[in-house]
Amino acid sequence: MMNHLQEADIIAVDTETNNLDIVTPTLVGISFAADSTGYFLGYELVQKYREIIKKLIISKQMVAHNWKYDYQILRRTIGLPRDCNVHDTMIIANLLGLQPVGLKTLSLKLLGREQQHIEELFLDKKFTGLMEQYKKSPEDVAMYSCDDSLSTLMLFQILWK
Repeated sequence: MMNHLQEADIIAVDTETNNLDIVTPTLVGISFAADSTGYFLGYELVQKYREIIKKLIISKQMVAHNWKYDYQILRRTIGLPRDCNVHDTMIIANLLGLQPVGLKTLSLKLLGREQQHIEELFLDKKFTGLMEQYKKSPEDVAMYSCDDSLSTLMLFQILWK
């Protein structure tokens, strides 16, 4: 995984948390995508390899969707500094006049990819943002996160032209 990510020109990153509130969430895991491959690291692996992950994010050209949220999570969890080279597809889409700028909407509109919505991962159809409500397995959460990273990477390749 690390060899592939180190060799990639650009890497997408996405975080999954137990809450969508920016103040109180705990990291569940991080996904990365390079080329057409996604990788997911659960919380324990993120903690174990935090310095390697931090170095990767700082040293590579990255892309995220709603980096403001992901950055806050990564700053608190792994001590990520501000000096990162990250393009935000949500901001790029907004600057290009695309509305709405949600990842799922842009993915369907620009890529023709229908993605799973986060609400589908939970027991209660009314999403409260608490990951303790997961009805799916950790593997399903990993697949969901990797799919978001892959879509973000593909969107960047279209939007940045």
